[in-house]
Amino acid sequence: KCIQPVLQLKEQFKVYYCKHVGHGVRFYFLVKEGLLLHPNIHLVSSPEEADVVIYLPVSADWHKTECRDPLLRNKTVVLDEGDYPQLFHPEDGAGPFLQYFKRSYVRRSNGLFQGFMNYVSSLEVLPMTYTLMEAYVRSSLVPAPQRDLQLLCSLRGSGHDPVRLRVRQWVQEYAKARGLTRYQAGEVNFASRTVVSTDYFSQMHHAQVIVTSNPSHWEGDFRLCEALASGALVLVDTMFVPRPAALLDHRHLVLYDNANKTDLFEQLDRYRGDPAAASRVATEGYLHAMRFHRAANLVDYVFRSLQVKRLFLQQRGRAGSAEAVLGSLAGLRSLLEEADCGYRDTGYHLRLAAVNMPPPPKTSSRPLLFQ
Repeated sequence: KCIQPVLQLKEQFKVYYCKHVGHGVRFYFLVKEGLLLHPNIHLVSSPEEADVVIYLPVSADWHKTECRDPLLRNKTVVLDEGDYPQLFHPEDGAGPFLQYFKRSYVRRSNGLFQGFMNYVSSLEVLPMTYTLMEAYVRSSLVPAPQRDLQLLCSLRGSGHDPVRLRVRQWVQEYAKARGLTRYQAGEVNFASRTVVSTDYFSQMHHAQVIVTSNPSHWEGDFRLCEALASGALVLVDTMFVPRPAALLDHRHLVLYDNANKTDLFEQLDRYRGDPAAASRVATEGYLHAMRFHRAANLVDYVFRSLQVKRLFLQQRGRAGSAEAVLGSLAGLRSLLEEADCGYRDTGYHLRLAAVNMPPPPKTSSRPLLFQ
């Protein structure tokens, strides 16, 4: 844990974090961890004294939260981790939120990319991805090739989640076909996903290679960063959501086509047959995640995006929504080039990357990457 997260935010913010009065637990504590660990964020005891109020709709029912006062709306930032595509809009006649960040930014059908959600056209809604928590990280790390578990895939899968079901079955087939004797394919235990399971994380820290996948009908879950934090070589299916400090194929992890068993087998054979390459990618992935994909990095991303929005508003000398100020995509691109803010990979940069992404070639199983 001596590896420090790389943070960009220069400004100081007083922040009020709305209380947990709902169901979402892990993301609530992930965000709280980031707020506590970021040096430029100072938590305050009331929303009235805050510069910014952070509200998580999955973690706090609107009719119960202390943050539903319409007078707070113009300084409230929503971090929506919901799997569903719907956006949260309270029907109280108040104005828009200061900014909205949404995890479920990609549409998938049986694991196939179907494009971005309709709100990709809105500058008020910016992409957001999960990061790792400090609880995932061990103080010492055994190099992946020296571990005793050859292969791990802890996916469950079901008729409602066919991608994970078939990937788990493929890993079982692969292990048997290659004569592996030390592998785990299937659920490690039945521990609640609201707790840090000792058995689950112990298995990952003993694994040389971890195969995981995104859910069948949306993109983004906790498993990816849990796996990266273990220091194993991570294989995950194709991803399209833009994220800060992009995870690059064959550098930080290995991407495979979740509709092509041969592709998964070939990637496993390639890296299991080349321990030096496997160790290099595993180590680079671990270091990259520790520097750029921790809770403090997520908070930094949110607040540097807010700061860029403030600069846009100041430069144009206008108040109102981001839509009114930034206008067209060409205008957004121009403002990002003009803005003397020194920030990279803000939500506006990533949204522009999503809008400009060409459709993936139908004949190729390899993904397009944001770099």
